[in-house]
Amino acid sequence: MCDETIAQYGDYAQHGGVVVFDTETTGVSNEDEVCQIAAARYENGTLTQSLNEYLKISFPMPPQAEEIHGISDAFLAANGLNPRVGLRKFFNLLRGDVLVVAHNARFDKRMIGVMCEKCGVKNRLEEKFTCDTWPLAKAVLPGLENYRLCTLVDSLGVEGENTHNAFDDVNACAGVFFGLLSRHKSEQAIKGRKE
Repeated sequence: MCDETIAQYGDYAQHGGVVVFDTETTGVSNEDEVCQIAAARYENGTLTQSLNEYLKISFPMPPQAEEIHGISDAFLAANGLNPRVGLRKFFNLLRGDVLVVAHNARFDKRMIGVMCEKCGVKNRLEEKFTCDTWPLAKAVLPGLENYRLCTLVDSLGVEGENTHNAFDDVNACAGVFFGLLSRHKSEQAIKGRKE
């Protein structure tokens, strides 16, 4: 990842809109569904709006998925939204020119796309400039043992916890995103002074 791309991320973070998001799903295939979607919108680096919605699914929750995220059929029956409504609420956060941020973004974007297709909702995520914090972290923090969200939270000393709850993971990812940009900016300033 080049410095120019990281600089673009920094411009959005300081002077524009950023939406950090995460999903929890019933599995990882294109037959699976999103059961939780969470997002946080930042304007000029300040949190302005957040979203945490559980979505009804069209089949019983697989036990192995429930074991990971703890979302049960009973919980979704009591708290789940119609997925169309949940997707529209999420896309409302993406209004305007925003940078979309996620950890392992390819997976979450694919699952949102799957849900949009199933629900007949236009996928507004496809139109947005995206930052995946995984390759960003590899560029800024080379040589880490791994690039899991929990490892990055610890390495950067930012607030947040990777719990496999989409809302918690959004907060952790946001801390990592802003922390990585801050670290990169500091390193660039040091490099500039040496030159």
